[in-house]
Amino acid sequence: MLFAGVAYWPNVISRIGLRFPLYPLFVAPTFYFLLRGLRTNSRNDFLLSGLFLGLGLHGYTPFRIAPLLVLVTFLLHLLSRRPIRLSHYALLLFAALIVFLPLLRYSLEFPAEFWNRAASRAVVPNPAPVFVSNLWNALLMFNVNNGNIFVNSIVHRPALDVVTGALFLLGLTLLLARRRFLDLWLVAAILTLILPSALSLAFPVENPALTRAGGALAPVFVLVGMTLDGLLSAFSVGLKRSGEAVIAAGVVGILFAASAVQNYDLVFRQFAAQYDRVVWRTSEMGEVVRAFGNPDRVWIVPYEQWVDTRLPALWAGIPNRDLGLPRGKLADTLQLPAPKLFIFKASPLAANFNDMATLEELRRLYPQGELTLHESEPWWQSFWVYFVPVR
Repeated sequence: MLFAGVAYWPNVISRIGLRFPLYPLFVAPTFYFLLRGLRTNSRNDFLLSGLFLGLGLHGYTPFRIAPLLVLVTFLLHLLSRRPIRLSHYALLLFAALIVFLPLLRYSLEFPAEFWNRAASRAVVPNPAPVFVSNLWNALLMFNVNNGNIFVNSIVHRPALDVVTGALFLLGLTLLLARRRFLDLWLVAAILTLILPSALSLAFPVENPALTRAGGALAPVFVLVGMTLDGLLSAFSVGLKRSGEAVIAAGVVGILFAASAVQNYDLVFRQFAAQYDRVVWRTSEMGEVVRAFGNPDRVWIVPYEQWVDTRLPALWAGIPNRDLGLPRGKLADTLQLPAPKLFIFKASPLAANFNDMATLEELRRLYPQGELTLHESEPWWQSFWVYFVPVR
């Protein structure tokens, strides 16, 4: 937990917010109580695991892979020839079902909405090689490349820092060599929990994704902690108890300090600089919308690889509203009374990215309109505001 608390990966996805942190948030207690239940044979632990499993299914959609990991845990339990009580697994599933019932009913009544994210992805003609490639890239995210999604990661760098990355690789090697139940479970958990990222078959460029693989945070940092504990035990062989404490404190302190310094730089310098450079100033658009005073007469004309037209409305205090209106439908606003406001893409120093087609259409429809450039820093964050006054 110490290393996870300062790590770049969980801190970045938590600062972005939305539903992203809910995936690791519910994975951790679900499988903590499941594994503790397997160790103690406690019925209450299985019930708690089911409770958190059901709650997690109400959160971020990648958590829907968690029931598969429960099944994998059950199969590993069988293969290990350890004592097993099917009634405990039945209690887990029953508890999860009870908590999940409201969303289950919704999914049966509105299946299109429930499966919208999955159904919106095109079917790939030959998915097997794409999946294999995606899975390989997802496995590389920890120590090589965490992808190119600039909104919630520093592009093309590892998800782990140098210290935790080294401990993770060393620990993974030891797990594969020992092949005990818990070792195999950790490997299976990591593979299963990165599947929501690897299953981006229609858009492999979106893989790996720190958010969709966020559930793997729990087993990855458990492995980091186990590796560090093993190293400390090895270093302490032959020493007195006081010597063990000194060595343990010194090693942990040095490694934690090195990890914290690098992660501070990653989150508060590198990621912050990248975010300011590439993420569009939707908050400034929201201020313009709020200042105008009538959101029903404000439209944002979409442009390729530009703003999410829902976000300015959110900044203006209007949730669940999409202000986007395609250029081809601008004429539909003629029947509405003025004043009106249109926001569209500006690029004052790069004419090729200046949305002049929208400006020409607005001038044709509303020749009395007033054009203003809302200047932002850096300059490519600027946008045009076209105001149509009352005649």
